[in-house]
Amino acid sequence: MHLNVRTQYSPLQSLIRIETYLDELVHRQLGRAIICETTLTGVPAFIEACQRRQLQPVIGWEQRIEEEDCCILWFAFSSDGLRQLYRLASEQPVIEASSLIAVLVPLRQASEDMTRLRRSVVQWMGHVQGARTYMGVTSSRSTVERESRMRYREVAASLGVETIPVDPVRYLHRAEAPAYQAIRAIREATTFQDQKTDRLMHLKTREELLEDFTEREITIAEQFAATSERLELPFQQRPLPRVAEDSNAMLRTHAEEGLLAHGHESKEAAERLAYELSVIEQTGFADYFLIVEELIRRAKAKGIHVGPGRGSAAGSLVSYALGITTVDPLKYGLLFERFLNPERISMPDIDIDIEDERREEVLEDLVMRYGKDHVAQIGTLSTLGAKAALRDVGRTLEFSKDELDAAVKQLGKSTTLQGIEQNKQTYRWFSGSEKRRQLLQLAQAVEGLPRQRSVHAAGVVIGSENLVETTPLETGPNERYVTQFLMQALERQGLLKIDLLGLRNLSRLRRMEELIRREHPSFTLSQIPEEDRATFQVFARAETDDIFQFESPGMKQTLREVKPNRFEDLVATMSLYRPGPMKFIDLYAKRKAGQPYQMVHPVLEEVLASTYGIIVYQEQVMEITRRVAGFTLAQADILRRAISKKSTDSLEQERLHFLEGARTNGFDDTVAHSLYEQIERFAGYGFNRSHAVAYSKISYALGYIKAHFPQIFFLVSVEQPERLVRLMRERRLLVLSPDVWISDYRSSLEGKGIRLGIHVIKGISEREFERLKEASKHTATIADLLTHVGWGKKERAKIELLLYSGALDRATHGDRGLAEQEVLEYFTESSNTLLPDELAILGKRRTQKSSKRSDSDWARLERDALGFWLTYSPLTTAMKAPVESAYFHDLSVGADTHYLICYIDQIREFKTKRGQEMAVIQAVDGYSNEEVVVFPSQYERFRRSLYLGNVLLIELKVQDREGERQFILERLRPLGQDVLFVKLTSKNELATLEQLLEAAPGDIPVVVRYADSRETKSLPPLYAVRHDEELLARLRMQFGEDHVVLKNVPRSN
Repeated sequence: MHLNVRTQYSPLQSLIRIETYLDELVHRQLGRAIICETTLTGVPAFIEACQRRQLQPVIGWEQRIEEEDCCILWFAFSSDGLRQLYRLASEQPVIEASSLIAVLVPLRQASEDMTRLRRSVVQWMGHVQGARTYMGVTSSRSTVERESRMRYREVAASLGVETIPVDPVRYLHRAEAPAYQAIRAIREATTFQDQKTDRLMHLKTREELLEDFTEREITIAEQFAATSERLELPFQQRPLPRVAEDSNAMLRTHAEEGLLAHGHESKEAAERLAYELSVIEQTGFADYFLIVEELIRRAKAKGIHVGPGRGSAAGSLVSYALGITTVDPLKYGLLFERFLNPERISMPDIDIDIEDERREEVLEDLVMRYGKDHVAQIGTLSTLGAKAALRDVGRTLEFSKDELDAAVKQLGKSTTLQGIEQNKQTYRWFSGSEKRRQLLQLAQAVEGLPRQRSVHAAGVVIGSENLVETTPLETGPNERYVTQFLMQALERQGLLKIDLLGLRNLSRLRRMEELIRREHPSFTLSQIPEEDRATFQVFARAETDDIFQFESPGMKQTLREVKPNRFEDLVATMSLYRPGPMKFIDLYAKRKAGQPYQMVHPVLEEVLASTYGIIVYQEQVMEITRRVAGFTLAQADILRRAISKKSTDSLEQERLHFLEGARTNGFDDTVAHSLYEQIERFAGYGFNRSHAVAYSKISYALGYIKAHFPQIFFLVSVEQPERLVRLMRERRLLVLSPDVWISDYRSSLEGKGIRLGIHVIKGISEREFERLKEASKHTATIADLLTHVGWGKKERAKIELLLYSGALDRATHGDRGLAEQEVLEYFTESSNTLLPDELAILGKRRTQKSSKRSDSDWARLERDALGFWLTYSPLTTAMKAPVESAYFHDLSVGADTHYLICYIDQIREFKTKRGQEMAVIQAVDGYSNEEVVVFPSQYERFRRSLYLGNVLLIELKVQDREGERQFILERLRPLGQDVLFVKLTSKNELATLEQLLEAAPGDIPVVVRYADSRETKSLPPLYAVRHDEELLARLRMQFGEDHVVLKNVPRSN
């Protein structure tokens, strides 16, 4: 019997999986199973697996005594002992540990001074707090180790303490040692070769143990923790704190008052509420509803945005009446039984969305309300998937990144490494070398093992007693407790969880609402009209970037097909756009557009009218079943679950039940079978309508703001400045330059437009901005501003960024050339260390007089400072096009060719499968930024004109690609007016010039002038160049600063 056995639940410390370990013990005819972990996460799974095999479980936990050279292995074999072990593993005080067994394990060689050694062991025993105590001994590999073990045995005997074997067991069989070596290397971030792993950490036989331990020690181990007491997991008497003496009465009062506040006074509403309350009372979940209601009420009182609902809880009228959800289940036809089924009682699950930026406040409020010991976030485990196993093991084997990418690529769509040998094509790569075979073997061995513990993204439990009585805890982020047990185990122990999910879109909506209220104080998201035409146009045109749930390319195509013009269309579209029901999107769109269809039976008319005869929602399945077969809604939910889970036995039983009920209700067999077949066909794909309605509310609110307050929508939603500018221009909305005197650090509203913040200037920190902002309050000129902040020569790069981004324009009434001159004068006056030539330089650039700066120069400098064009655009430097041109937003799919004037903002060059070069360019027409595909033939023909910032007249066609427009380049013509002038001493320098020009091929013509003959000559197009700062620098170094000039020369076609 081995004591020191770790399983996979001590992450990256063992290869042992509980099921195979216990099967091995059964094979060896052992009656007890012992584990000793560094975390108790696996205890519920271990106990359950032991019970299935009729093994007595013994639970151990290893405690390191930091100030001592020993550790203690604590073992529990009873429920009382397990509670004490929970406290120890949670690092909470334990008054006495009489229900535990403690095994002292030395971590160093025994001192030869027996008196000193005895003193140390006595000191160690002071930590065991009344527990039955043993001294642990391990196998020895050398004479020194054997002598050390003998001294520990002698001291233990003198103290009346028995010794017991505690050899570590980290894998079942010797052959698994290399895989254990690999996970140790992963855990310690070392290489496989650096790990010197003990090759004898397997589950030894009795004969193997006798080689190192005495017969008595082995007998003690075999009898260790023997008991007739059954070890059970502790449960809390109540799953939740009691909110009131009579929680049911309080819930009823609050719900009835809330229902009236919502204006529901009908008999139908009262009966529905009474029914739900009776089910809640019957199931004993009144406290759960009251706790969630209070949590949401307190959050809203602090101005924290809470979602309209999530999951099936939105189908509860009680939830709506209490303010837990804001979706009216009577208005939207939502069913309570989908949430809480009285005929199949399971834990209620109220999921709460709150704005992500303030989730911490809600968690802290829970801790303050119920006490730190009663609230914990739920722990979770992340496991090594197939790809992660390959990458982690590959790193320990010192594979390069490219090799690991290639290894992962072999998996294709496969999600496991097991059985990969059966796939000859995949296995061929892994069998290509011994090292690759080793990679596969080790990765297969570690696949599926937990890699690390973490905190569940949403789950929180609240206990009526201290949670440590039910689950071991650990201290997580922000000093709050985190359960060591996983979610499923907590639920089986009767603890109710609440899901608190931080949703970024709620934070966005709150910020948008705050900004709108500056101009419209009475505005509130809860009062926006539900059937707003402009909002539906946003969805119908698929202009849904940054709109929750509707921003993927596939969803946009669905929107174009469906053309939503009512809220129900959004709910249906969200529900249909999933694997499975996606195939019904086309049918839904056609029927919505007017395609005639016939219901299988008139009984379906009312239920399916809103979805044009298509079963889209789970609630529709339940309602049809109720009307046809006479099921209660609770029974109908059981049928729906059976269909969705494809449970053969229960499904056949439910089918017969349905057909019998249909006959009883007067439906003949043919119709009954037809109706059941339709239900079975669609029900497996049915979506939770409650969830779809609730989330569509969030999406609709974002769409409404995008339609009516686009500048606010973009300001809050778009973080990338370049994209923000592009989107604003597409809507013909004003974007203003960053401004030291006006801007905040972040971009902000200004009138009907947006003022860019100083943060868009990369290189200016927020701390530096604060200094500039404070200085700007007392200064009006550039010189005064820079003097006030004490910036001089060392900060010239930062000054240059401010100047060319336009942040200093206000001081010169928008004249950037004058601003540049003032900066130069400031340097002249403030610096006596610069040489005259240096005074004309900002950064590394040669500064010209403002009168010599062309728009092309300013555009280039602005882009260098901001990363994009804003005030100055390359389009302003272009010659007039010889044809009438359009804009991207005007173009539609068709055979026609179109002309556009644009400049290249980005370019991505790559090779086709045949090795041909092609490109995709980001082309900007002044308003829109779109991708244009340049196929190999066009790329070869026009490649000299394809470079950043080049202004082009392009001829293109528009094709359809998966519902999106795809722009294909046909021809192009450069419209730039730049000319590169180079002055050479004589023709003898021409060859050198031509060699330098070839390094940056483009379409900017080059003109040379020979000083000796005063001859001027245009070089052939072969030597035309693109704008390239490195080329210009080399030319100036070779031929002189004043002899190389890039100039904008206006000309006509």
